[in-house]
Amino acid sequence: MMVSSQARIAVLLLTALSFGSMGCGSSSPGTSTDVGTMLDSSSPDSRSPDLAPSADLSALDSAADLPGTSDGATGDTASGDGGLPPGFVRTPVNATTSALCAIPADYVKNGGDPVSPPCDFAADRFSVTDYTQPVTSLRVVTWNVEYGKKSADVLAALQSDPLLTSADVLLLQEVSRRDKQSVPPQLDQARQLAQALKMNYVAAIEWDRREKSDQGGEHLLAILSKYPLGNATLLRHAPQWNFWLEKKHYGGRATLGVDVAVGGRRLRIYNVHRATRDVTGNGRAKQGAEVRADAAKPGRPALQLVGGDFNTFLCNPAILTCNEPPSAEKVIKEFLAAGYTDLTPGFNSWTQLGIGVFPQRLDWLFAKGAGLTPQTHQVLQAIKAADHVPVVAVVKLP
Repeated sequence: MMVSSQARIAVLLLTALSFGSMGCGSSSPGTSTDVGTMLDSSSPDSRSPDLAPSADLSALDSAADLPGTSDGATGDTASGDGGLPPGFVRTPVNATTSALCAIPADYVKNGGDPVSPPCDFAADRFSVTDYTQPVTSLRVVTWNVEYGKKSADVLAALQSDPLLTSADVLLLQEVSRRDKQSVPPQLDQARQLAQALKMNYVAAIEWDRREKSDQGGEHLLAILSKYPLGNATLLRHAPQWNFWLEKKHYGGRATLGVDVAVGGRRLRIYNVHRATRDVTGNGRAKQGAEVRADAAKPGRPALQLVGGDFNTFLCNPAILTCNEPPSAEKVIKEFLAAGYTDLTPGFNSWTQLGIGVFPQRLDWLFAKGAGLTPQTHQVLQAIKAADHVPVVAVVKLP
């Protein structure tokens, strides 16, 4: 079916406005020093993401790690001892119940960057899986769990659906911690899920909302795995929107990266949460380029998985082929052009129920590296525990 250009523009504007009013995906942790200059609220840049300054990709190699990460951290091993592969350093356990960000009084007033406050990871180890045994494939799931609004339903699905109970890796976005608005309030969702599922986890803050007395708490990116997690980093993206001036939220869009030790090999995994206030897709494409630049840094494993909520709302899968050029959003086309393989080949339907005008394909899984090949995939559209649905893919390991 053909759609006029005027109609499509109207759809995009309505969709963008509805995303903005819902605040989809706002929360980010970190200590990154290469985020760039915060946008001034009086400038056109702060109101139009399309006019925001481009990320300086030449500076991306300095993307900072959070405290307790592989660069200078004292983890279990970096030499391959104990069945862990060379170069792998486990992320230290941090089971604190306190805030993850150490933000002093008058932090912003005294010159602190609200996009990159000093924060730490949350991390712990509950897996009983023997990670030294040979592994031929991984089952990976990405799921935006919507701030713990239906946390009991999310847990129930992960404990009951066979395609989810057998997951080796979970990439979760909009994870709630110490949040007054989660159900129940003050839930530490990443830790709860890791304990219940007997998985290891690393989580990092996208948004710290302590300045909003009716909200409070933290919104996280989390990676759970049956296998050891290490060399964790948090990549803070160049701002596409000024969340501090609008909402008094510390943080912003980010990508959590970890290495997973599987059967004597290291895989690099990125959990992404892309911008919504971007009606051209250029901002999401810039953030994707930042992830690929980080993945290309010296010492990164050659085997890589990238997944999460890409917020690719410009393409309507009901009328267009959104998983391949020419209709796919720019960020998707650029991952494919860079040699990443879509782990859901042929799937061209919705993964989010449609806050805007139509149900949208927002969630993706990609792989890169010799011998990493897609085997099977499922999108669990019958699960209604959040506004997004789980995307499941099995990838063969070399």
